[in-house]
Amino acid sequence: MRWQFFHYNGLLVDLNCGWYCLKAALGIKHAIAGTPQPHVPHPGLGHIAYDPSNSPLVTTVATPVSTAAWVAMLTNHGPVIASGKLGGADWGKIGGHRLGVGHFILINGADTALDVADGGRLYYLDPLQGRFQRHDTFNHLDQRMNATVDYVT
Repeated sequence: MRWQFFHYNGLLVDLNCGWYCLKAALGIKHAIAGTPQPHVPHPGLGHIAYDPSNSPLVTTVATPVSTAAWVAMLTNHGPVIASGKLGGADWGKIGGHRLGVGHFILINGADTALDVADGGRLYYLDPLQGRFQRHDTFNHLDQRMNATVDYVT
């Protein structure tokens, strides 16, 4: 996954994390299938908050309700784009108020045997955090995720 931080024309970050997740999901899915990856033009630096659910290349479904459901979805559909106060845009909680901003990450793995007390473990790529595989517990991410997710069709 490409990192969305750069220095271009005085800007420090490209605020189109959804586009980075869509590009990475397409790359993974088409590399596995051995098919050419379709071109998805960059929305431009003047655009912010590219939403992959508006793309004809994805299907939007309800967010899985357990790590086992995540395993099934990832097995059947490949990497999944999720949004919410996630990854590098999750700034914690003060009192009852959750801090952070809306952000997209690409969930690419799930394990029901790890972090069992917290519902299992999800693995993801985050354009705010570079090319490194990240992970967190299902319970942590599930509380912060929006009601729907997208996968490449």
